[in-house]
Amino acid sequence: MKTIISVAGVFVASLFFLGNFSVSGEDLKLSTNRIILPRDELQADTNTLKNLFTVSPAYREAAARQMLLEANYFARQLKLSESLPVTAANATINVNPPLLAGVGSVDAKEFLYSFPGHDRQPITNGFGAVWFLERGKLAYVMRKKPFARWDDGNSDDMSALFRKLAALPCLLDTNTAYQLATQWLAAVSVDVGELEKKYRPLSVQVTINEKPGSWEARPANSNQAHLKKLPIFDVTWGGAEDQDSPPIGIKIFGPTKELISLRMEDTRFSKRPPLVIPNAEALNGTVAPSEKTIPTNSPPRIESE
Repeated sequence: MKTIISVAGVFVASLFFLGNFSVSGEDLKLSTNRIILPRDELQADTNTLKNLFTVSPAYREAAARQMLLEANYFARQLKLSESLPVTAANATINVNPPLLAGVGSVDAKEFLYSFPGHDRQPITNGFGAVWFLERGKLAYVMRKKPFARWDDGNSDDMSALFRKLAALPCLLDTNTAYQLATQWLAAVSVDVGELEKKYRPLSVQVTINEKPGSWEARPANSNQAHLKKLPIFDVTWGGAEDQDSPPIGIKIFGPTKELISLRMEDTRFSKRPPLVIPNAEALNGTVAPSEKTIPTNSPPRIESE
């Protein structure tokens, strides 16, 4: 596992926090904008920097263990076409420092499992959408290459791929897509009843403009001419997929009835317990007990639930 850090960001932050320091008697003094900090406050700032920019082997191991358990739970409950169990040997596990938003992610062979939540709620994105992404909850499950079988990857022109997909037989309609989506949510402990008291469900089939020369994606409820349906369904709660990210959205591939993506921008309806790493900041300054026998990017074998 590797933690990728912006070198420029670390350099600037280091200048901001550390400034110039000198030793005088028992206190290590830190000069930043004419403020002199005693040793204990300097130590606090050093710990803050460590927990903002670094990940210790012990913390990495603890976070990876919990994320792997949750990723495997979702993969089994959703019946994903994933290589199970997902382990450190067949996935890339990204662990964020304790003070950064999000625990991290598990990048497996077929799907990405992401834990992006933050302690501060709610979160407003750059487009004004309000999210309730609770820290420690798995919020995104996304297939990495959902159309690889039909996409030769030799062209950036999507029209050829659209034509192939449009010609495929579809095993779903908007009603059965909605039923499948609610079954998946229930399977991963989302309270669908409470969810639908708050957000109105919407199930639509994705359409494209097949007018010669364009073949561009259009809103699924568009009434424009030259539209052709793709065997892809967006089931959302609280808004359409082609607008700002809905609170919860599921994308399904009709020919195989497989999940393309599950996104929860509001995780309050998920009854799964959040991942909690006890004494995370202190743990991030220690060495993993198993570090001598287990590579830092390979947590111990994870037992199935």
